[in-house]
This record gives sequence, C-alpha cells and structure tokens, in this order.
Amino acid sequence: MSITYSSDLSSPSLKQGHDYVLHLDRHDGAPKSYRIRVLTVDDAAKVFAARYARRKYGKRGLCNHVRLDSYTENKLHFEFEAFIGVPAVGGGVNGGNIRFTVTREERYDR
Repeated sequence: MSITYSSDLSSPSLKQGHDYVLHLDRHDGAPKSYRIRVLTVDDAAKVFAARYARRKYGKRGLCNHVRLDSYTENKLHFEFEAFIGVPAVGGGVNGGNIRFTVTREERYDR
C-alpha cells in the first residue's frame, strides 16, 4: 500500500516515507536547509506550509508552526492552520495565519 498527501496550497503531492528538503534563509544571509521525512499527515502539512511561505514571502519565507484543527471521520481530509511569514528584527516572525486542507490518498499495490 502506498500513501500520498495532497493539499489545496501547493503541488506536487508528497509520498509517505520520502525525504523532502526545506530551505530557510535568516537575516545573517547564511542559508540553511534541513530534511523532513514525511511519515504522518502532520509532516506533510509542515512541508506544504513551508512551500507556501516561500512562494508568498520569497526565499526568507518560513512556517513558524502548524496545528491540526479538524479532520473527517474516515481520516482522509485534514484541516490545518499555520503561521507563516519572515524573520523579524529582534526575533520572532512577521506574517499571518493560513488555513489549508491536506488529503490522504491510499493506493493498494497489486
């Protein structure tokens, strides 16, 4: 069985068990990147929110936190809230909240 996650924020879909690289650029100009392995829907939501932050705010865009708000009874659709923005002078993040949906798709291998 293979599981993929898709979102209304960005494409392409994410595959469970794969590593994805997220980039972060701070005020000091030193770019930093880190890997996140997508094992759960929460991991997928973090990747989708981080991608959206970079698309909206440019190379310094980041996702500060992601929170699961609700999900359907069959656990195929999940509603998340995230705070995205850019690093602020003196610490913290300037930005705003976004809401998005992550859909879980199961495919059975034959």
